[in-house]
Amino acid sequence: MLSYMEKKYGEEFQYIEAYGGQLGKNYIAILVKGKRYPEEEILVRKRTWQKQVHYEDNYVAYLLREELEAEMGDVAKRTLGACRVRYKIPQFVLTDEFTPEMTAKEFLCNLHAKTQFYLYPQATDTSCKEWEEKTEAFLKECGRKGYRIRGALVLNKEDKKRNLIFSMDEENQIRYMRWVIN
Repeated sequence: MLSYMEKKYGEEFQYIEAYGGQLGKNYIAILVKGKRYPEEEILVRKRTWQKQVHYEDNYVAYLLREELEAEMGDVAKRTLGACRVRYKIPQFVLTDEFTPEMTAKEFLCNLHAKTQFYLYPQATDTSCKEWEEKTEAFLKECGRKGYRIRGALVLNKEDKKRNLIFSMDEENQIRYMRWVIN
C-alpha cells in the first residue's frame, strides 16, 4: 500500500498503523504519513471487488485543503462577509477518480467528495433570521457553481455557541439548514 501511495503521489510515505476494518470484510486499511504533511494521518484502503484490487486514499483532500478553503472563502466573503473558513478532511477514502491532478473546483463539484466546511464570520451581531438568509445566499452561490457542500456557520456570542448546520443535495439544492444552540 505504501508503494501505491508513492507511485500515485511521487513522494515517500511511512506506515503508522492499521486502521479499522472488520473480520470478513473485503478490504484492509492503514494510516500513513507523508513528507509534505508529516503531522497528518492519511487513510489508505486496499479492497478487492469483482476479483480486482483497488486502492483508495484521502490524500488529495490534504493536497487541496488550502485551495478549497480559499475558494469557499471567496464565496463566503461575497455572501456572508469576512469569514474564516476551515475544511474538514474526510475520515473516509476517496475513490480513484480523485487524482493529484484534480483541481479544487473539480473536487468541490464531485458528488463523492462530501466536502464539509466550517464558516466563522467576523461579525456576529446579526440576527438568526439574517444569518439564515445570508447562508441561503451562500449555498445558492455554491449551487450555481456546481459545488456540493455541507457544514456549519459557527457563531460564538456571549456564552452561547450557535451553529447553523447545512447540507446540499445531489442537484446542488439546499437539503436542510437548522440551528443547533449549545
